[in-house]
Amino acid sequence: MRQISISFILVCSFILTTCKKENNEPETTYELTTVIHARGETGTETIRLLVGSIQVKSWTLTTDFQEYTAYSDSGIVRVYFTNAGGNRAVQIDYATLNESVFESENQPVNTAVFQNDICGGAYSEWMNCSGYIQFDNLNAQNVIIRNNADRIDLTDTRQIIRGFGGATVFRPTVPLTSEELDLLFGNEDGQIGLSILRIRVVSDDDSYWRGVELSNAQGAVARGAAVVASPWSPPIRMKTNTDLTGGSLKPDSYADYATYLNNFAEYMAANNAPLYAISIQNEPDIQVDYESCDWTSAQMRDFLKNHGSVISATKVIAPESYNFNHNFSDPILNDSEAEANVDIIGGHIYGSGLADYPLAREKGKEVWMTEHLDTDTLWNAVFATGKEIHDCMAIGNFSAYIWWYAKRFYGPLSETNYITKRGYIMSNYSKFVRPGYYRVNATVSPSSDIFVSAYKGDKTVIVAINMSNSVVEQQFVFENGTVAGVIPYITTQTENLSMKGMVTVIENTFTYPLPPQSITTFVQHQ
Repeated sequence: MRQISISFILVCSFILTTCKKENNEPETTYELTTVIHARGETGTETIRLLVGSIQVKSWTLTTDFQEYTAYSDSGIVRVYFTNAGGNRAVQIDYATLNESVFESENQPVNTAVFQNDICGGAYSEWMNCSGYIQFDNLNAQNVIIRNNADRIDLTDTRQIIRGFGGATVFRPTVPLTSEELDLLFGNEDGQIGLSILRIRVVSDDDSYWRGVELSNAQGAVARGAAVVASPWSPPIRMKTNTDLTGGSLKPDSYADYATYLNNFAEYMAANNAPLYAISIQNEPDIQVDYESCDWTSAQMRDFLKNHGSVISATKVIAPESYNFNHNFSDPILNDSEAEANVDIIGGHIYGSGLADYPLAREKGKEVWMTEHLDTDTLWNAVFATGKEIHDCMAIGNFSAYIWWYAKRFYGPLSETNYITKRGYIMSNYSKFVRPGYYRVNATVSPSSDIFVSAYKGDKTVIVAINMSNSVVEQQFVFENGTVAGVIPYITTQTENLSMKGMVTVIENTFTYPLPPQSITTFVQHQ
């Protein structure tokens, strides 16, 4: 409880504080006088006072209660403590903000207290973990919803989320090890949490590569992931040029190819690696100098219309255009017999294609982004991947996001088995937005450089990106539902999915300082 020892500041007046500077400098007027009454458990603890996003002052505490005073402009007042280990802890008795006294044990936001076996809680004067106490009058009648608040409507559901993933296809050339599979598809601490593996439909005369991809798929399925398969080329016996590169599917091989794809799905299922879906062709609309097959939109439409029903052992993905060209897929969707044999409209976003697809949604099809890559591993490019995932979810309304190689220096897992920075960025989504969740409506960009998406499953999840170079105090408001508290997980250039103390939600709202150039995932605490 508060000790009665309020000091009166003789050189400053409350409300608008006027303080004289030394050496006859002009007086400075401040809006806020803050007095923190605090002590440290060991006398080595340091606290920082932030008002708004500005650090006003820091103090190293003694073991006895002392008053620490600072002057600033107005804003949300937070006292931060970073616990460097040992027996360090901070006890904040109260804060005086101008003429108002705020007892720490009456404050609903304390991300630094250790309560209920977790960092973060409320109504305590103790700071045991790294975090902050927020001092404000947050009684219900005083909660103010700002114009730039992000509003999350928990009843306004959008697309279902099937997951986030990566591919093996041609790399690595040997099966993934158990350790690698755990890192990629496990969802414990220190694991990425991917939930989709994309493999290659390997020609039935290539037993080695079939074995590699089967092993990868078995490992992913055993860890709860879904497996999708894409063919780069039909067997050469079915092609016009009898070559794995280029050419097209012979018209008199259409029926055989449909059976071939269905047989592959049955083969995988019989070997404990059932496919979630199989594609007709990887990137049919671009000519390349590696394993491939060229299709026109009309050819794929006719194949699906006349032979697609043969593929009955799994779902069907089409057309996997390299730049999500709607001109390629529209004829398929506009043909009732062809679209009846397609479950998922898949595509890649090389150069273009990241856009909503109303026609696909009108026809009841899920839309998946099944491949993209960027080999740049510098921070700006890696951070942009987080924004790309946001755009795929919140603008494209995609149900899945699948990176190219899962194990590659520019992918989520490096060749030397460490999680890359891009892997941590992907983890901000993949670990928490799980298969079967739904995206719910949220203000996509409540202010410049802030981008938000929200999801609902067994927990509510918010992913907020701050593209700016400054801390942004972002308010979030839950509508048509309640959330008691959230736990932030932050990735920046220097932090990797760093878990912070729980933030209490008061009257369905909370405000959090989003670090510059960061992606923060808020996970409902239950």
